[in-house]
Amino acid sequence: MVQIYQKGQIVIPKYIRELFNLRKGDEVSVTVKEEKIIIEPTNKVLKEFNRLCAQADMTDKEVGEMIKKAEKKRLKRWMDVYRR
Repeated sequence: MVQIYQKGQIVIPKYIRELFNLRKGDEVSVTVKEEKIIIEPTNKVLKEFNRLCAQADMTDKEVGEMIKKAEKKRLKRWMDVYRR
């Protein structure tokens, strides 16, 4: 649970910031869906990934392997959070 402060600010819990690799100055989008407030990180990771792949002159197969590794790592981090 988080508290809303005087100017409408909230603090995202540390374990969630670490899970999504959120740092000071990062942007998140805030939307409303079915009477819920949704806070999502922007696609900064995808933008950076695309930039690095273009610079590295990687093959589609190499990019696919990197995506699989990243997805496994992300899934492991999610599982660690659920085990808390």
